[in-house]
Amino acid sequence: MNKIYISGPITGKENGNAQAFKDMVLKVHSMGLGIPVSPRRHRIPPWLNLPDDKDEIWRVMMREAVIDLMICDSVIMLDGWEGSKGCVIELKLCRLLHIPVISERFEEIYNPGYDNGLNSMVVDFLRYNSDDDGEQDRSRTQSSLT
Repeated sequence: MNKIYISGPITGKENGNAQAFKDMVLKVHSMGLGIPVSPRRHRIPPWLNLPDDKDEIWRVMMREAVIDLMICDSVIMLDGWEGSKGCVIELKLCRLLHIPVISERFEEIYNPGYDNGLNSMVVDFLRYNSDDDGEQDRSRTQSSLT
């Protein structure tokens, strides 16, 4: 099954942007798009001195996030990713490694030029959520997701 990494700003966000990550995990699950992988699942190691080691905390947590990213087939970027040093690094890795990336509104950010399941996932999502498609298309799309 497709593993989908959720990338988003954490540093400087209220509660580390936990709610936005949780909402996207639930959306990916409920739509049957794949297995969501969130960097928010990691905890700050107790051996780091808070708040003195902010830079070291970021580096340790970023290493964990990159490990998660490397096992995924595609990426969804949460709003605000453009202003996040970690998200920009993750996007650069995706481009280098040809991992497809979309926004949380399912708009294409990076397409490596082949369909590894992400392109059809986006089409299904847009079809399912379009107001013009009607109930018949919604049920047809939902049955194709399961």
